[in-house]
Amino acid sequence: MNTKQIKIIGSITGIGLLISVYGNIVRRRKDKLASKLLQAINQRLNPTTAGLLAEKAFDIHYVEDLKDKVRNKLLLLKPDAAARYAADIHSSWSWLGDDENKVYAVFRNLKDKAQVSQVSGAYQTNYKANLIDELNDRLSTTEVKTVLQIVSTLPDYRTL
Repeated sequence: MNTKQIKIIGSITGIGLLISVYGNIVRRRKDKLASKLLQAINQRLNPTTAGLLAEKAFDIHYVEDLKDKVRNKLLLLKPDAAARYAADIHSSWSWLGDDENKVYAVFRNLKDKAQVSQVSGAYQTNYKANLIDELNDRLSTTEVKTVLQIVSTLPDYRTL
């Protein structure tokens, strides 16, 4: 192979790489737009589910994300306290009828969204169920909105 052939092959490879990168950028933009469209549609079809999904406090990884972002020491629940709150929520479900007031009381006792995330994580770990799904399945739309109102008033986190 001579120098001219190597330059041609290198140029073709470079152009192919640029086309590939451009295609990925365009695809990501389309994916973001499609995601926003689906979220908007979901919000219209089922506002309570979308509300729970949009509330970062119910994300079981929210606390870990906060630990990476916040330089001060976070005030968090001890794991056994989070497990007790999760147990309180779980014990409120019954085939005879659910105790919504007990669920509300748990969320009213939590001091911030980081603690809500900890309880969500404890619920997932101890009961192998997603707390968002449980709330949607067990509570009415009005009751889910009440939970969302309670949680939305909480600060994101507290520090020492």
